[in-house]
Amino acid sequence: MSNQTHATYQIADADAMAALGEKIGRLSRSGDLILLNGPLGAGKTIFVQGVGKALGISDVTSPTFVISRIHEGVMPLIHVAYLRRETPRHILMTLILIPPAKMD
Repeated sequence: MSNQTHATYQIADADAMAALGEKIGRLSRSGDLILLNGPLGAGKTIFVQGVGKALGISDVTSPTFVISRIHEGVMPLIHVAYLRRETPRHILMTLILIPPAKMD
C-alpha cells in the first residue's frame, strides 16, 4: 500500500516557499513523486530549489523551455514542467521525481 498525502499551503513569500521545499526535501525518499500546480510565478521552481538544497543540489533552474531537467545530488531529482495551452485557463504543473535506487 502506498503512502499518499495531499496538502494545500498558503505561502507568504519566496523565502517561505524555499523553506517549505527544503523541509519536504529532507523528508523525501527514493521513489517519491511530488506534484505542484499553480500559475506562472506561483513559486513552483523556488519550491523545487528548496527540495534540491535538501538533496545537495544548488543549480536547480526552471525546465519550462526544455520540459525536464535531471539534477544529481544525494539522490537524483527529475524536475518536469507541464503546460497545457489548449484551455482558456492554462494548466501548469511541476513534477518532482526522486527515482528509486538502482537495483543491482
